[in-house]
Amino acid sequence: MGYRPHHVQLAVPPGAEDDCRAFYVGVLGMTEIGHRRFYAHDNVGNRLEFLEPA
Repeated sequence: MGYRPHHVQLAVPPGAEDDCRAFYVGVLGMTEIGHRRFYAHDNVGNRLEFLEPA
């Protein structure tokens, strides 16, 4: 039984999305999943990510 991560979050530089997608999807065989999301910051600067399946 292989390792199957639940999700991976990446910081991708602007303009590098296609190159990163080619690596993670094409080379590593991961599946990209089109979630709707938005971000907010709390009162002490933590970034919050809110997700729901598209």
